[in-house]
Amino acid sequence: QSQWPKLERFFRTKVADVHAADLAQETFAEYLAGVHRVQSNAQAFLWAIARRQVIAHWRTYRRGSEDAFDSAKHSVLEVAPTLSSLVDRRHRILRALQQLPADQMMVIELVEGEGLTIAEAADVFEKSVPTVNRYLAAARAALRSSLGEQAAVVGETYRSA
Repeated sequence: QSQWPKLERFFRTKVADVHAADLAQETFAEYLAGVHRVQSNAQAFLWAIARRQVIAHWRTYRRGSEDAFDSAKHSVLEVAPTLSSLVDRRHRILRALQQLPADQMMVIELVEGEGLTIAEAADVFEKSVPTVNRYLAAARAALRSSLGEQAAVVGETYRSA
């Protein structure tokens, strides 16, 4: 019981939040099933199970990649996003948006974040459709330059802000 918050914290720093509680629960279930075999250190037994659980979880995300997950070689960020990596990504994306000229920032937020059409955005800006297209193209290019692949999730990240 007192180990639950520690296990959840252990998993939250390594896997997406939605998986942390499940992995903690699976760890406890395996622990309880095998606790009668523990001869010396029950705490070490519990944490060994937790380590195996998280490595098995990471390996499921690496299926189909060129090399299998190796905990001595690969980082957590190579596997799946963690809460801290998601927060960091969100911060970088919002910061990149804020560094754009205001019209470019607003047009990308309205089109990709709020779902306005180019014509609707042109009405908002009281500009022509070609002008708004230029704003949008410039914003997308700047975001691709500063964010790389993460530029693809700008709208989603904006909506979650």
